[in-house]
Amino acid sequence: MLLYAKAIIPNIRGLNYNQNKPITWITYLDCVHLYGKSMLTELPFKDFEWVDYLDIDVLKIPDISKVGYILEVDIDYPKNLHKKPRFSIFTFKRMSSKFKTIANGLKLVKIYRAIRFSQSKWMAPYIELCINTRVEVNNNFEKHFWKLLISSVFGKYTENVRARTSLRLVSSTKKASKLMMKTYFKDRTICSENLMAIHQHKETIKFDKAIDVGFAILDVSKTFMYDFHYNVMKKKYGDKISSLYSDTDSMTYAIQTQNFFDDIKYNLSPIFDTSNYPKDHYCFSEIHKNQPEILNTYINHINVDDKQTRRDMHFIQSNKHVVHSKTVNKLVLSANDDKRYIMNDGINTL
Repeated sequence: MLLYAKAIIPNIRGLNYNQNKPITWITYLDCVHLYGKSMLTELPFKDFEWVDYLDIDVLKIPDISKVGYILEVDIDYPKNLHKKPRFSIFTFKRMSSKFKTIANGLKLVKIYRAIRFSQSKWMAPYIELCINTRVEVNNNFEKHFWKLLISSVFGKYTENVRARTSLRLVSSTKKASKLMMKTYFKDRTICSENLMAIHQHKETIKFDKAIDVGFAILDVSKTFMYDFHYNVMKKKYGDKISSLYSDTDSMTYAIQTQNFFDDIKYNLSPIFDTSNYPKDHYCFSEIHKNQPEILNTYINHINVDDKQTRRDMHFIQSNKHVVHSKTVNKLVLSANDDKRYIMNDGINTL
């Protein structure tokens, strides 16, 4: 992963082209319906049990099976892989429910604990309904609505119920004092002269969220992104591609290639949605519009030669039901990186 990169493209207005350096494109890619696609696969749903016999051969577990596993393991990176640039810490090709192969020279050293469960595509009918309906609608409100119906499902399965707050409104000083003396008192908000809101930690917590399902959805999503990076982009560009930024469902690349649009048009079109391009662009196509696990290139015609580490952000905020206009100085770019080793050039990392 690089900490700095600059696009070098000939005949692009606003960019200073240096013919002594290789042509470099910078692009931001986002995966369409990544969580939705993951929810179409087999997910845990019953028969959870600890596995007593931990001598599990993950290579023999079928790729399509009614039984899945979640493992806690030790993983070893051989020394010959230490100096290779990595997009992220990859693990297995299918984590949480499937194990097909150990990727990129990775070695499984030890299995500490294992949970076995029954799995099926029990969420697929609902997700397919949302995806198909979203493709058919023709206004932004409904598109976002059906997308939210998918994303909110994943969000509820990964919800941290410990973070919930109990709120009580009191108008009595005696009652407020009594509540603030409780061990689960958290904060208070004075609403008016005779009204106070008491914030409390929950006295009892009901763990009623299927965290195992959220875990599986997230790991299957990561698996697709790892597979796309190593088996599509790295396979095509080799050492000429570097990662600049990554999220669960998106990434930013610096790619040394003559024309990235040509690559999309003639080599990568089966996995790219270019329906957001201008209609007169030669890469424009609606074939893969809003299809799951298809990549969008959002920076498709914008040239940026500017950077700001801090920027004033203006917004409207409601505080105690009174609306205020506020300005904050927000950190937007930071060179702090405590997850990777920064090389001597200050740009490349391991």
